[in-house]
Amino acid sequence: MKRLLIILVFLVSLNSYAQKLFNLDFEKVENGTPLEWNNFGSSDYIISLDTLHSKNGKNAATIEYNGDSPDFKAWAYTIPAQYKGQKIKLTGYLKTENVTDGW
Repeated sequence: MKRLLIILVFLVSLNSYAQKLFNLDFEKVENGTPLEWNNFGSSDYIISLDTLHSKNGKNAATIEYNGDSPDFKAWAYTIPAQYKGQKIKLTGYLKTENVTDGW
């Protein structure tokens, strides 16, 4: 009984110290939009999730131009500055295959 109580306390303490899992891979979605992601920029662009060309998981974010005067559009995710250490490294993938007249 004592052993079970110790295991239970250990498991509860692990849960309370667990780090928040960020939605950096677009897997948590609500109403077709990745949770906690924002977008900004010109309305001449269509933003969506792509389920056919993902690198990891089920989804990838897309930005498609659909206008007359090129401008910009961006997806944004805020990472709280609550990490140990002095460096943070972010990596990502950008698909540019079959892009024409773009930068």
